[in-house]
Amino acid sequence: MRYEGGMKIVVLGAAGQLGRELCRVLPGEVIGMTRADADQTDTIALGRALNAARPRVVVNAAGWTQVDAAENEPGKAFAVNALAVRDLAVICRDLDAMVIHLSSDYVFGLDATRDAPYDEDDPPGPLNVYGTSKLAGENFLRAMWPKHFIIRTCGLYGDGGANFVEAMLKKIEVGTPPR
Repeated sequence: MRYEGGMKIVVLGAAGQLGRELCRVLPGEVIGMTRADADQTDTIALGRALNAARPRVVVNAAGWTQVDAAENEPGKAFAVNALAVRDLAVICRDLDAMVIHLSSDYVFGLDATRDAPYDEDDPPGPLNVYGTSKLAGENFLRAMWPKHFIIRTCGLYGDGGANFVEAMLKKIEVGTPPR
């Protein structure tokens, strides 16, 4: 998609580390939406919020990111990372809005012998509930709305918020070996 001045972009997950930064740096008219503005697990509220905003692009930086907790609460992980993405795809299809969806490298990992970096054409194989929920969201988006990009990231770090670098430093500080 070519940048056009004045393009309206909605960033879902605007209270998170990535969402805050995207709201700060994206061009055009950026509308940050937090869970309080548009809870992705409430399809009606999400639809109302996006219909009111009428964006050209929706960046989905929202998600259940608690990898370990997803094993004990798979329903919550799938509600946010899969079913909410399915509903977002339908809403954006109806609005004719491009979706940029943030996913995870946790959709990979099943091949324990692999020693090469992954690329977008490699078949996924998640090892855990979190990765499976993220892959399900990707698959719903692919199936329901072709105007999308999926970005798989391995981790975020930066000022503010919980992130991998901060978590590892805290583990080291208290003498807990990282896994």
